[in-house]
Amino acid sequence: MRDPNGTSKGSGFVAFSTSDEASRSLMEMNRKMIAGKPFYVALAQRKEDRRARLHVC
Repeated sequence: MRDPNGTSKGSGFVAFSTSDEASRSLMEMNRKMIAGKPFYVALAQRKEDRRARLHVC
């Protein structure tokens, strides 16, 4: 993703063909160090769903 000036925001989205591919990406890539920074991988959630889940926890 890029801001209006074309500078990278440092985040993006990936669509997988199967849920197995998405799960494997979570297992293999989450917290992997890339260019000295931890890589964060998570499943996409609607904002309302994420807030409701955080509220329960």
